[in-house]
Amino acid sequence: MAKFAVGQSLTTTEPTIAVDGGLPIGAHRFQLVVVNGRGVKSAPDEAVVQVQRTLVLPPIGISPIQPLPIRPL
Repeated sequence: MAKFAVGQSLTTTEPTIAVDGGLPIGAHRFQLVVVNGRGVKSAPDEAVVQVQRTLVLPPIGISPIQPLPIRPL
């Protein structure tokens, strides 16, 4: 799990990265630079990620499903 810090690089050989869920609410700018097998760096690519708080409210007025009684034929 990656932990990002402002102004610090994070190096990996993997094509994906798992991100720590501890980023504070707000906009975060990330910069990606790829280095090929000969050590040549790509131009930086930037992405802005917006972290938001999601509130999940319990359903109101909905009772659990009750089974119907079985009547003999």
